[in-house]
Amino acid sequence: MCSRVLLVLLSILAGAPSLAACSRVLRVPFEDWPPYAFLASGRQPAGMEVEMLTAVAREAGCPVKFVFDIPRKRRGLMLRQGELDLLLAASDTAERRQYAWFTRPYRNEDVAAFTLRGNHSASRLTSLVMALQGRYGLIAPSDGWYGATFDGLVREFAAAGLLTRYESYAQAMRMLGGDRGQVLIGDRFALLDAARQNDIKLLSLPFNVNHDPVHFMLSRRSLQESDLAALNRAIVRLERRGTLSDIRARYLDSLTSSR
Repeated sequence: MCSRVLLVLLSILAGAPSLAACSRVLRVPFEDWPPYAFLASGRQPAGMEVEMLTAVAREAGCPVKFVFDIPRKRRGLMLRQGELDLLLAASDTAERRQYAWFTRPYRNEDVAAFTLRGNHSASRLTSLVMALQGRYGLIAPSDGWYGATFDGLVREFAAAGLLTRYESYAQAMRMLGGDRGQVLIGDRFALLDAARQNDIKLLSLPFNVNHDPVHFMLSRRSLQESDLAALNRAIVRLERRGTLSDIRARYLDSLTSSR
């Protein structure tokens, strides 16, 4: 690879002896994405997604390596080519199923809409259609799949000259604070965390943009169906024990209560 790639061994085989290990070490790209993924002391990966993957992989008997410095736009291609094995928090689409398998869902993704607290005009919005009709500027992620309805609306915002894209949640906070748009959309908890870190007061608008389950996405090129089955069994066992719900609550409850 042209960029420097650092490999961090996240976990080693620690499943029960009766469980079959995965066919290879799972290579997973790391992205700074609080509260889901971030670097703790000693540059160790931490966060909700990191803990959930660690728990599932350990239960399945699969070692995991996080791979750093992989540009976001290259990750899908690298997974398709078998250079990466697993992507986190992926939406299951027909196009992606041509080159990837999807595990059972392990959490829901909540894509929400916000405005600045104190923006009394935007606070009355009840839908993105209403925002488009009222010519409110939309600040949206640069990539990601949030459903066909949203995809169509974004194209209409862009055609009307009302769309601004962001690459990071910190950049989204700057754009909203700088009046690059009046309506900000993205992962609810990532935006709430970024707002707290940047001392921005957000107001949650009374509608969801998208609410869908997300999955671990596995490369068909580098993995085997037995790997998919092992991870699926692990997810089921951990959900039954309450392990995954405990991880979700530990990271998300404080953000929900601070809205």
